[in-house]
Amino acid sequence: MCKLYYLFILVSISFITDASPTSNPNTGVFWQITDIHYDFNYSRFGNPGKLCHQSKTTNSTRSVGLFGNYKCDSPWTLVTTAIDGMKAINAKPDFILWTGDSMSHVSDNQSSLLKVYLTIRNVSNLIHSAFPNVSVFPVLGNHDPYPSNNMPIGSNYYEKIISMSGWKQFLGKSEQEQFMKGGFYVSTVVTGIRVIGLNTNLLYSKNPLVQGHKDPSNQFAWLIKQLEDAKSKGLKVYIISHIPPGAFERTSLKIKWFYPEYNQPYLDILRRYSDVILAQFYGHGHTDSFRILYNKTGYPINALYLSPAVTPWKSSLPGTGSNNPALRLYYYNRNTGQVLDYVQYFLNLTKANLEKKPVWEVEYHATKAYSIPDISAQSLNKVTKTFHRSSPTFELYFKYNSVSHGVQETCDTNCYYIQYCAIVNLDFNDFDRCIFWRGTMPHPAHHRSTIHHHHHKTKSPPDYAFYVIGGLALVVLILALIVGCLCLGRHNQNAGYKYGKFVGPVN
Repeated sequence: MCKLYYLFILVSISFITDASPTSNPNTGVFWQITDIHYDFNYSRFGNPGKLCHQSKTTNSTRSVGLFGNYKCDSPWTLVTTAIDGMKAINAKPDFILWTGDSMSHVSDNQSSLLKVYLTIRNVSNLIHSAFPNVSVFPVLGNHDPYPSNNMPIGSNYYEKIISMSGWKQFLGKSEQEQFMKGGFYVSTVVTGIRVIGLNTNLLYSKNPLVQGHKDPSNQFAWLIKQLEDAKSKGLKVYIISHIPPGAFERTSLKIKWFYPEYNQPYLDILRRYSDVILAQFYGHGHTDSFRILYNKTGYPINALYLSPAVTPWKSSLPGTGSNNPALRLYYYNRNTGQVLDYVQYFLNLTKANLEKKPVWEVEYHATKAYSIPDISAQSLNKVTKTFHRSSPTFELYFKYNSVSHGVQETCDTNCYYIQYCAIVNLDFNDFDRCIFWRGTMPHPAHHRSTIHHHHHKTKSPPDYAFYVIGGLALVVLILALIVGCLCLGRHNQNAGYKYGKFVGPVN
């Protein structure tokens, strides 16, 4: 069966020609793969209602999918075809970013740390065997410790990831030594460009092990030191991590990823060193999105690229749904490090299971889809200016958000504003104000990062706000009448004197 499976791994020749936006020799490419979530208990004859696991009560002869199921995490066949697809599309990237979460969402797969280490090792070895001469920069996901989300401060867990999970083959000696202190490290991508792999799981709002710690594992202090060092040497930096700052864009629950006491310091560091940081790469949400970081005057200074997942798993969060498996190939300038474009690939899971052929297709080119010259923060900011609930650009973005799975055919008003506000407001308070004011011209206290979006369709604030606003307006009106009467009285008394002394036009 395995031999037959490998014969069926197909990648269209059109991908190779279609995925080359430029032939400039200074242009390089690199992959990002994220949220694999390998489930070794997946069964083709399992129950989709029970994450495709087979049990004594399961009595099915019908396959739930050779390459996976939208209600379940990734079987090994999906993991292998994803890596094989990367190799078939571009076998010689400059490097690979692997942004976390190899483990499945199922707790019984993480019944021991040993299972965690061995599962991650399986994925590590698979990537290394497919790309033996390519630099791989991995980071941990929130499902990669045991139990899930419990990313430790000071533990031999990080040492075991190096020694037992196969990350020794990816990280050099100095990177390994630093990684063992807290799961973060710095390395060189190409000449003049460094990659800083962070462990933002230490900032995650579902991590109970970091509560009460001002700077878990001293990661903030370490990050500032690395950015200062890069700045002093004229180097540029890519930041990679699993969990991004800000809020999740695809649920009505308005979920915010970090603890509030960590989100703002993190953003402050990003703003302070925006001239050093070229771009940021994250996973975690499973959806295809981006974020824009603005300075205090509202100017876009940095882009955060949120790549969609390999796993098609349907989240339990309301409105989130599932997605088609995804891979992303970036184009960048080797001399400056500027990220120029990316091509998003996807596997039509329904079609792959039906035809038993995993064909990785081009879903879209970022610059072509959004009609922009590059994918800088400034260009992405121009994209958001075209957004409103029924705009063609937003509808296209929303289609890509689920990797063309179409789990939610339309995005209602609340859905739209959560999507939009999450993109342009990484600060929690700004995000809440943006939702409250529905993207209209903001309240005076609103952060300036959203002022440039005042063209959006207006929507009334909640009902109780009318009483507050109405009451304030009445008070202002009464005060205006009183002041007006007083001024009128003085005007009548001093009219002659006033105009006698005044020379020039009256505005």
